Amino acid sequence: MNQYPIFSVEPSERLEQEPLGSKEKFWVERTDGLWLFKFARPGTGEDWAEKLAAEYAHVLEIEAPRIELATFDGKRGCLCKSFIDEKQGEALIHGNEVLSGNVAGYDSTKLYSQSSHTVANILQAVQGVFSEPQEFETAAQTLATYLVLDALIGNTDRHHENWGLKRTPRGTLVAPSFDHASSLGRENSALRCQQILDGRNLDGYLKRGRGGIYLKESDKHGASPLNLVISVAKQYPDYFKGWRSKLDQLLDEHVRDLTYQIPENLASSVAKNFAVSMVITARNTLMQELV
Repeated sequence: MNQYPIFSVEPSERLEQEPLGSKEKFWVERTDGLWLFKFARPGTGEDWAEKLAAEYAHVLEIEAPRIELATFDGKRGCLCKSFIDEKQGEALIHGNEVLSGNVAGYDSTKLYSQSSHTVANILQAVQGVFSEPQEFETAAQTLATYLVLDALIGNTDRHHENWGLKRTPRGTLVAPSFDHASSLGRENSALRCQQILDGRNLDGYLKRGRGGIYLKESDKHGASPLNLVISVAKQYPDYFKGWRSKLDQLLDEHVRDLTYQIPENLASSVAKNFAVSMVITARNTLMQELV
């Protein structure tokens, strides 16, 4: 089976550091444009999880930047293709900026345990930007696709700086989905992955996760990405229309083909089997819940 290539980033390609976020990263100028190199913390699998999430997104026609596996100075990471062209007057408006500008009292500086980061507040904030009904409907449906992706891969890091709007000279739209490294069980040891698989408790594992979006401001923890979609799809079914048939086209062999292309030196066979089982389990659950 083919394996995803691993690109080597040269020191001469390195530009300035990217200050936003908690993980070390820097910009890279390559012949095909601007990329962000993100270091994978040792033992985390953040590089291959980010790559796989992008591949699943593209198969499902969910907007997400291109991701390539990479190394810099002997350290693992991945390259994320920039989806903002500053030379063309484009800019990324992060979710916390959108929320603080449209939801009274929203604290844009509180990154974690931000219980005001609810679906209701996100929709209110987005409606403040897209006041025309059809534009708002389109934006809400796009954001719903990102929630489906999170549920599928178990992405627990959709905090308010990990989504945003893209401002262009022609207008504003929802930015592509980005930052998916906290997914696919990449944080688990091989032993833990095997224990969950042997116990046939993947559905429970997926539903116990704590995400970055809350169902209610009074909740102590963010909802698991899977439970979030199950709940929100009942409240806003129009935003999730057609997803049952889309997920039905994501066959088991597609999931396996995409996953097993991760090089052996980056992810163990147990980690890849776990990721495959996660996605298939989540897909099956979503197909029961969505229309």
